[in-house]
Amino acid sequence: MPLATAAHEVTIVTHEIQPIAKNAKAWHQYRILERWEAGMALQGSEVKSLRSGRATLTEGYVQARRGELWLMGVDIPQYPQASFANHEPTRPRKLLLHRREIQEILGILQQKGFAMVPLSLYFKRSAAKVEIALARGKTHADKREDLKK
Repeated sequence: MPLATAAHEVTIVTHEIQPIAKNAKAWHQYRILERWEAGMALQGSEVKSLRSGRATLTEGYVQARRGELWLMGVDIPQYPQASFANHEPTRPRKLLLHRREIQEILGILQQKGFAMVPLSLYFKRSAAKVEIALARGKTHADKREDLKK
């Protein structure tokens, strides 16, 4: 009896990830402790601009407001063909996570010395996602030690 017939073939589904931007500076300035994947509430012109691969994460951070998480300081340039329906390049963007993940992150952020920074921005199954990380700032000595390696 054959192990795999045409009716019983196993198909492996891969979730194609299309990278848009990475925040290499975050790995140098912070010690990354934990990471999450979050969706973003975006306008149409922002999605079009991201599809053309234009975004800057270096000045980005995550801020808690009224029990929600917001992505601040991330620059998504205006889409030239959008005309009057264009977006503000550095506007705050709401992060979409499960309620229990938000509560966990909010509890951690209340402790002194922790920050949330975006690590990468990408498309996964046609949805824009951002990888955010719980981080703690590195000291000057830590940065020199990393450069030695």
